[in-house]
Amino acid sequence: MLDFKRDIAPYLVKHGQEKPDAKLLHPFYEESVKHSKLVESVFSDECPDFLKVERPKEKEKPSHTKFRAAIYKAITKPFRRRLIRTISAIRNADDFTIEFPAVDAAIPFEDTLSYYTSEAFGAWKSLEQWFWEQGIQHFIDDPNACAVLLPQIPEDPTKYREVVPIWALSGQVWYYGEGQKAVICAQKKNEITINGKKEKSGLILYFFDQESYCIAKQVSVSGAKTEWDILGMSAGQDEAGKFIGFAEAFPLHYFRTMPVFKIGSLIKKTSEDGIHKLFESYVSDAIPALKSVLQRASDIDIEALLHTGSLEWQYVTKQCKACGGDGQVKSFVEGANGRRKNTTIKCTKCSGAGYEIYDSALEKILISAPTQTSFGDDDAKPMHLPTPPAGMIERSPNAIVQFREEYKRNMVEAYQAIGLGHIADQVFMATSGTSKRYDRHEGEQMITDASRHLIERVLHPVYAGTDAIRYGPVGKAGDQVPVIVSPKRFDISSIDMTREELNDAMTNNYSEELKDALQVKYLDQTVGKDSIEYKTFRVKMRLDPHRNKNDETKSFLLSQAYLTMNRESEEFSRTIEQLQFSINFETVLRDVILKNDAFFEMAVNEQYELLLAENKLYFSVRPAGQPIEMSTLAPLVNAKDINQMNE
Repeated sequence: MLDFKRDIAPYLVKHGQEKPDAKLLHPFYEESVKHSKLVESVFSDECPDFLKVERPKEKEKPSHTKFRAAIYKAITKPFRRRLIRTISAIRNADDFTIEFPAVDAAIPFEDTLSYYTSEAFGAWKSLEQWFWEQGIQHFIDDPNACAVLLPQIPEDPTKYREVVPIWALSGQVWYYGEGQKAVICAQKKNEITINGKKEKSGLILYFFDQESYCIAKQVSVSGAKTEWDILGMSAGQDEAGKFIGFAEAFPLHYFRTMPVFKIGSLIKKTSEDGIHKLFESYVSDAIPALKSVLQRASDIDIEALLHTGSLEWQYVTKQCKACGGDGQVKSFVEGANGRRKNTTIKCTKCSGAGYEIYDSALEKILISAPTQTSFGDDDAKPMHLPTPPAGMIERSPNAIVQFREEYKRNMVEAYQAIGLGHIADQVFMATSGTSKRYDRHEGEQMITDASRHLIERVLHPVYAGTDAIRYGPVGKAGDQVPVIVSPKRFDISSIDMTREELNDAMTNNYSEELKDALQVKYLDQTVGKDSIEYKTFRVKMRLDPHRNKNDETKSFLLSQAYLTMNRESEEFSRTIEQLQFSINFETVLRDVILKNDAFFEMAVNEQYELLLAENKLYFSVRPAGQPIEMSTLAPLVNAKDINQMNE
């Protein structure tokens, strides 16, 4: 049970103070905030600080650094979106299910946990939507964030308590001791009265332990005094009405542990007792490569501009008259005592070059012919002015080529670092089938691990916590907690990968079962499970008895049956019916679908009976008494063969 003096009072800071003393924060607070900022910097729309570093030859050109920041593009955001889409495959897996237990028929559906978590779960309405749409992003961006279930006591005591779902970022989690205590600072602010004026700047704090919870709000400030409104605290009085102290009666949340759950799964550090943990993001291993990607992209932009805007050059023939070729002119500065002190400054006419730079308002370079004393050498011979007297210094394109190769290599490393090498194979590389299968296996293993953690450690406890908060006060906690089945296997192959596998299976004549499975998978990826093509193939795969035989083979089997079997036997009739059923299968299936709109929703045995009945309209068995005349196909007539012509 929470204790005011021990658990709450130390965190009641003054208005304007952002957080309490460092000793009251959990030991990994600063590191968790720093880690989330690092991940944010890699995917941010703003130019990160690690790009605002002067490169070689840029020390005296700060404009380059400013230009890099001005043209910055967040080219790593597709990496993050692809990772989110990949992890989102968990909720779309065929074997991911949430099954609620049966409830008493006397309980209205609107009072069940199933209805509440799908239709009335806070502003999101759906618990699943709240969890998957925001949880995966925090799982990647801020693994030390927490999912918080805040109980809300209704005014009507006959109503069930509401649950307010909150995502608390690492900077808001002042303290988190697993299974012991949590102190969360809310993002939203409370209305507070400051010296008679109201403003929305008051802190709101949430306290939790294994049994109870508390909400503390800043409500007023008078001088240096800050007043708090604390849920579960009330003024105590004696029989005479005299104040004797505060009574503590913090409400219970009825959950087996705190309804606060950290989202991260990869532990970087842990305290000796295991209560405090520092988690790192799934993209941590990719961050060095992503930084290099951003750096190389920035370098490519600068190099491309320098390549198109090459340096100009011109021959100089005369020293600057203003500075005499020194590049510096005399000047003076006024000291603190008012006296002038001689100094030198850069020549404004030649910009410190020491020679006359020729230019005009028409952007034409005007160069005069050289003389014997062009460079101040009295003994110099007249020099011949080369043609042209000015031009451009062309830059080699090798730098851009190397930067692009390095950019590509860094991006591939980033994908491979987190098990998404199969995406890099599709986007950046042309790898072998073996390499693609290995990369895909790595990706599937990554999703499997993430799925197990998110469902078993976060999603299921969130459902259980919601159930306890709502139904615990009436003694029915745990009765409606659903069973959540975590997907056992994920298939993240692309259409191109499946096409290659199918072509390989057909070319090498793999087993019919494997070819059928690959065809079903390819149809699912191209047209979807709800398409007529997909459903038709599934029916054919299940019910066509000779689906893997061609028409020539089926015709041969028909002939063999007529020649070798007793045509009056039941076995003969069944054999012919099955062969004709396979030959006519597509025609029969088309007719049945046209006649019955609900055909694909029927049970398999019902579908089979309908197809067999329709097939009887397309064949009949030749009676045993009618002889079969043998026929031989003659070759085509060759006009050059005289003997054939005579015949």
